[in-house]
Amino acid sequence: YIGPPLKSSFDALFGAGSPKTQEAIELYRQRFASTGLYENKLYPEIPGALGALRDLGAMLIVATSKPTVFAERIIEYFGLGGLVRAVYGSELDGTRSDKAELISYVLKSEAMSAASSSMVGDRSNSGATATRFSMPSPSENVRTRASSLSVTWIMRRSCEFK
Repeated sequence: YIGPPLKSSFDALFGAGSPKTQEAIELYRQRFASTGLYENKLYPEIPGALGALRDLGAMLIVATSKPTVFAERIIEYFGLGGLVRAVYGSELDGTRSDKAELISYVLKSEAMSAASSSMVGDRSNSGATATRFSMPSPSENVRTRASSLSVTWIMRRSCEFK
């Protein structure tokens, strides 16, 4: 599952505050923990790209709205643990599922400034969060004045990044 936090998605489906939301989250996580996280596919170029960035001196940190316990398992499953410094995500209780709250936590935990950080994301909330924190472009030459790099990995509505 790639997308907004599960609670937001299920609230939109069932209505905010519906007891079905928590039940759906629990059922989803049961399957995801045993099967779903292994159904992800890694693009073949990703390990090489991450390695090249690391070799250029970039400190690579995963910051995802996905629960940390799942994100860490996915990173290890695909053998990417040695390419990233740390993996940060939300807690199962929903703490840090908001991208801005998560990024604030990462910056504080890693003693980093937003001005020396960039974000690469595949969802519009990543770009919005990077802008909110005034993060510079991932490019060394910041001519674009973009605060993040948006990527599309799968079929995605192109309007999300406009």
